[in-house]
Amino acid sequence: LIEGYQWFPVQLNTEIILNNISLDDSTIVLSSGGGEDTNSSADSTFSANDSIRKKGINMPFGKGKSYIKNINLNPGFRQRDFNYLAVDVDPDASDRDDIFWKGYRIDSLTSKEEETYKFIDSISKEANLERMAQTLETLLTGKIPWGHFDLDLNRFLRYNSYEGIALGLGLHTNRRLSEAFTLGGFVRYGFKDKKVKYGGDVGLILHRNSDLNLRLIYLNGVTETGGVSFFDDARGFIRPDLYRDMFVNRMDNTEMYKASVGFRTLKWMKINIGITKSYKEVTNDYKYGISNENVKVYFNSFDFTELNVGFRYAYNEKYIRNMKKKISLGTDYPIIWFQYTRGIKGFLDGDFEYNRYDLKIEKSFYTNYIGKSTFKIVAGYVDEDIPYTNLYFGNASYRNFTLYAPNSFGTMRMNEFLSNKYLALYFTHDFGKLLNSNERFINPEFAFVTNIGFGWLDYDNSHYNINYKTMEKGYYESGLLVNKILVTQLSSLGLGILYRYGPYTFPYALDNIGGKITISFLF
Repeated sequence: LIEGYQWFPVQLNTEIILNNISLDDSTIVLSSGGGEDTNSSADSTFSANDSIRKKGINMPFGKGKSYIKNINLNPGFRQRDFNYLAVDVDPDASDRDDIFWKGYRIDSLTSKEEETYKFIDSISKEANLERMAQTLETLLTGKIPWGHFDLDLNRFLRYNSYEGIALGLGLHTNRRLSEAFTLGGFVRYGFKDKKVKYGGDVGLILHRNSDLNLRLIYLNGVTETGGVSFFDDARGFIRPDLYRDMFVNRMDNTEMYKASVGFRTLKWMKINIGITKSYKEVTNDYKYGISNENVKVYFNSFDFTELNVGFRYAYNEKYIRNMKKKISLGTDYPIIWFQYTRGIKGFLDGDFEYNRYDLKIEKSFYTNYIGKSTFKIVAGYVDEDIPYTNLYFGNASYRNFTLYAPNSFGTMRMNEFLSNKYLALYFTHDFGKLLNSNERFINPEFAFVTNIGFGWLDYDNSHYNINYKTMEKGYYESGLLVNKILVTQLSSLGLGILYRYGPYTFPYALDNIGGKITISFLF
């Protein structure tokens, strides 16, 4: 009883029993106990567990005790005293020794408990549990720890239709070297375009809790022609949205210098401000034509100087932050990205003056007994006549039968449509488990997909030696995905089909069909 009027817990006890695991090379499954949170079921679980122990069969179980102290019922907190972190793990938590933890234990360890720690460590080594945990962490973070450095997993192997198979190496410093800065770079060689690409970056972490950071980036490589990117786009081979990168077949040779500062404000908003100088050279026969005193001048290389201001707003999005990564717990509200780019002519050799606006909105929600619906809206607008390198090609990912890339047009050909302003909607509804299969590895789940796009090209007399369409009348496709036909420990595979219809339908029906293989990771 706290302060004479409020009852409050001061000790929490937990016991975890793994009913289907034994330590004598056999598997035991108990039907009693289960997940019921009642005294009777708990008693039956413990009773069954005790009877098994008496027979000499060892089942792993865990006991935990948490103690709550220094209780203040009226602390005087305000809403702004709480930030976006739901859980924040101390960076040094995993490096504490036994002397540190003894200072926090209410009771000292018994000899049995000390032997238990040793025994658990031996199990971990025998079953390579630590290696499995590190593998999972590598997949989630995209980094392999190597002393004071992290190897960038997504730099080892890459494939797209322009570079072909590309092998490389990426390296960045980690917090073991410094928590105040990061330094890294990469090198990559494409076997199809037979070119070496390389780059580097420096990051200064000025204030950890507000995400205040400064970055300097240099790139000598290739960038997608008419592609769209946002300042916080994450890289990684297990991100389904990035599967589309495999289909990119038109790129520009690019040398880029960029400086940016990022920070968090209003709790839920991330802001990034930067300046970019880039030189782009087309890699095909494209020419950009400019009329000068009745004479047409053609160019295939361009200098851009751009001022970028962007934000990401995700109301009520919470995070768990550990030593290496911040993991989003999601939000029930739409997530909004907006990015403004100002092209500056005459500054740092910039050739063009223009304004560019890019918008992205994502929202997912569940409906009981029906499933999960996901919307993604993207739009862009460039207000001046500029080369197609910095305009918009349709977000296509077509092959006759290939990997499914979410939030892209699976029946649209690469570089088929060109726009200086566009609007696209990607909608997916996942019905979940409509079939309750008894098979261990086959549990199909159905999803319905519809994608719609519009695009306009206001300046169509400056682009030469390329074939393109515009999609003012609207582009439409729909399809069905059968996910999780085959389920493994880490991933699942499925099949799907999309059909193109509307004003831009091809005369032959088979040309409007795109067959898909779906892949998803269980984490």
